[in-house]
Amino acid sequence: MALLTELERVAEAAASDESEKKLEQLLADVCTLIASDPAYPNLLTDAIIKADDLLNSMVDEAYGRTFEIDFLPSFAQGTDRPLVADSERESLAGRIGGGALNILLPLVRLFGKSLGVAGVGDAEINDLIDKTDGFCRVTGISPGLAGIATRLVVDSERKLVYVADDDRVKSYKYDLEVNFDEVLPRHTLASRNDGPLLLVEDGKKILRGGKRGIEMWKVDTLPDHGPDGRKKIGKGKINIENSWRDESDDIERSRGTNAHSTTPLHHDAFQPSFWGQLSGGQLVMAPKDRHSCWIADLESGLKPTTRFLGHGAYVTQFSSSSEDQNHFLTACNDGVARLFDIRQPLPQISFDCGSSDESLQTALYIHVDGLPLVISGGQRTQSIRVWDVRAKSIVYELATGNNGVNSLAWDAPRSTLFAATQSEYIDRQGYRHGYRNARIPKTKWNQRHTGENWDESEDTGDEEEADEDYNHGWPQRAFHEENAFGYAFDCGRHQILRYKFGVDADPGILPEYGDALPGQSDNWF
Repeated sequence: MALLTELERVAEAAASDESEKKLEQLLADVCTLIASDPAYPNLLTDAIIKADDLLNSMVDEAYGRTFEIDFLPSFAQGTDRPLVADSERESLAGRIGGGALNILLPLVRLFGKSLGVAGVGDAEINDLIDKTDGFCRVTGISPGLAGIATRLVVDSERKLVYVADDDRVKSYKYDLEVNFDEVLPRHTLASRNDGPLLLVEDGKKILRGGKRGIEMWKVDTLPDHGPDGRKKIGKGKINIENSWRDESDDIERSRGTNAHSTTPLHHDAFQPSFWGQLSGGQLVMAPKDRHSCWIADLESGLKPTTRFLGHGAYVTQFSSSSEDQNHFLTACNDGVARLFDIRQPLPQISFDCGSSDESLQTALYIHVDGLPLVISGGQRTQSIRVWDVRAKSIVYELATGNNGVNSLAWDAPRSTLFAATQSEYIDRQGYRHGYRNARIPKTKWNQRHTGENWDESEDTGDEEEADEDYNHGWPQRAFHEENAFGYAFDCGRHQILRYKFGVDADPGILPEYGDALPGQSDNWF
């Protein structure tokens, strides 16, 4: 009861004080009260709920009209809960695998030996794929949805890719070993929710969450589109009058199969913004319009069973490692990645990935040869950082060719990292803007991969002594200069980059320099 009383005191102070510094201190006070309670981490449920609600309301207030704060500083750290920052900004070029896929994307997902990418656009998606790329083969799907495909899950056993817009879910059957280029429509589901998808019971059921609860379909009993993928599913056709797509013929008009059952949300639950299954099987979710995350019970309608505190903005991603069933990582729009023990409400360690002024869209928790690592992708900072969890320090900073990082995927069997990156210097029509002539340091790495004929005596690595290179461009507003990494390159477009780790990584395999130049007026997308 003493903890509840102290939390009430903080709530009263927050309601009566309009000082920004005071608000930041009160946020930290809540976490300190939680951690210092003698019963921690086995606290009363009422106290955790009170703290969760209080933190959420104060974070809302911080970004509201009273304060209009852009980024809240991390406030959940303590004596035994450190905040790790990149104080020295060590710049190591790392091992960057050859080749890149020219795909515009918000999302990548790894499944087996394949990489699934949910992009934007429909007819132009095939034009964005470089099918001559060396490290993989590529096939694309233009889903017949009326809206943007914002959700993606893959059943690698049944070889089904599920994508969804706000109204329907469509699945596509693939068998890349039998026919690589043929991916046929399989199912269409009529959904009353617009939330995340989840496969359960080894793919026998697919779920979709939202404000109407949890919809469920039994996959093995669903009608399909037939052997050629053209058979209609469901009675009638969908209304496409408000569709954003330019070509209505690209929209498959099946209404789809209604959910076999719907579980209403528990009275303590919120609709999920997104969710995921941890390596231990628990369902973790980010409740919509709240700055926290919960482990929730599916059968009871997402009733919260464990709450995790300390986020200074909306959670953007979850990640867990198969080698550690007791921990998971969150990425957050406040620029911090937080590693939680599922038995404790506060983060064990926080990583300041955005230098306190950059949102964090993607971060991974992985193990490499038993070593726990956190990998974070920067958008404004245009790089990837690798953090050592045990040493509580940064290990590498990896170049991304002046692109921001939207999504990361880790291929554990091949010790390979995939990064879906986006260039801010290219518009929707494919025109590049804001480039200057590059000033590439005269080093052996740059000479080898740019094809310049420099004399060995000119190998200084000093960017200030580098002449302007009229054959290569560099963004005027790039976060890094040309000499920031061991090898200078600019993507010049949206790309998926591959990074190889381990003893078999070949440092001589590097991505090609992009073709963006200052003053370009042609469409090079």
